[in-house]
Amino acid sequence: MEVKKDERLFPKTISEVKELEKYYKKDITNIIEEIDRWTNHIQFVHSKCYVIGNGPSRKNLDLQKITRFLSKSKVPSKSFVIGCNYIYKDFEPDVIIAQDTKVLLQMVKDDVSVPVIAPLLKYNWARNNGQRNLRKFFCLKFPTYNMTRWNSGDIAIYVACLLGFKKIELIGFDGGASSLYRKDDGVSFVQSVVTERRIQLIKNSFENITINRYEDNLKKPSV
Repeated sequence: MEVKKDERLFPKTISEVKELEKYYKKDITNIIEEIDRWTNHIQFVHSKCYVIGNGPSRKNLDLQKITRFLSKSKVPSKSFVIGCNYIYKDFEPDVIIAQDTKVLLQMVKDDVSVPVIAPLLKYNWARNNGQRNLRKFFCLKFPTYNMTRWNSGDIAIYVACLLGFKKIELIGFDGGASSLYRKDDGVSFVQSVVTERRIQLIKNSFENITINRYEDNLKKPSV
């Protein structure tokens, strides 16, 4: 199902997150202030934000070189990185999005120090399961109920917009039944067509948002 030209997550397209919070009368933006305590992300909002999934397509990509340095240079770049689930095993992003129970439990065991954002229900579950909590753990409240069914990658893109980024580049968003950290278990499955629809909804819902795929650039001929 394609997204209609004027279809969006909210009744209107918003220019800033404070506007969304006022409209829904929900404390949605508190997470921005909390996250900035640990990441100082505001200094990066005028640059690119990388959102990294765990699809097999990023297996041979050097995430450190791609996201932390200028293209074809050894000069550090100003970029912000939001990763998903087990990405911390190979690369340290600025923020991690996780909502799978198994992943959250493993993060606790691994004593992950990167800030972790989880949807409200999983956040409450993790906070009340009687185990040691993650060091930097934040609750994300959705303004619409349907978003509770979103995958970690979809949520990561949404969070990038909430944090104020206008240029977002996706890496490792493949869809399908497997990822770098999970073989086909017969249960987990990410439909690319669904993710594409949600990406379009996000683009319609926030003003002046650009979302591209890093892998698409690799297919272009060099100049």
